[in-house]
Amino acid sequence: NYGASNRTIGFIPAIEMGLITMPQILGTFLFRDHSTRKRNLILWHFVFVIPFLFLMGLLIIFAGRLGPGPTVFWLLTLFSFYILSMGIIISVWMNWLADIFEKSVRGRALGICFGVSSLTGAAGALLSGHLVRNFNGGTAGFGALYIAAGIIACFSMASVCFVKESYPEKIPQHA
Repeated sequence: NYGASNRTIGFIPAIEMGLITMPQILGTFLFRDHSTRKRNLILWHFVFVIPFLFLMGLLIIFAGRLGPGPTVFWLLTLFSFYILSMGIIISVWMNWLADIFEKSVRGRALGICFGVSSLTGAAGALLSGHLVRNFNGGTAGFGALYIAAGIIACFSMASVCFVKESYPEKIPQHA
């Protein structure tokens, strides 16, 4: 609907793959202190990840005021920063998830968690497709989905506050 060229659309997976993988090493330096890792991961999500969902949603909702060219540019820019902010913490997040489970149950627990995540992701995609198809507001439906994703992400990250970390207090610091 915004007149994005094939080249622009081709940038999306390139941005996603490049910015999710390359900055992971940076996260290991930013989140070295295991004693504050959980708190810092939660704060990172609220300050550097979730706001981009809301900004992308608002941009799409008010895209008619900008025009197609600027909308595509700003949407790709916001998406890039969103993926970059996720890329910085993804390895640290996976490490934290592994640390909260005892070794004897870690594989089963993470398998269940990732399986449920995949199923809810698939259900969310089907529901989103249904909502967008039946939404009379045109592309604003996509914006509403980004806003909904931001709200869900806020509740999700708030729930992480209640996760009890079961590993010992003294975890060796990596250089």
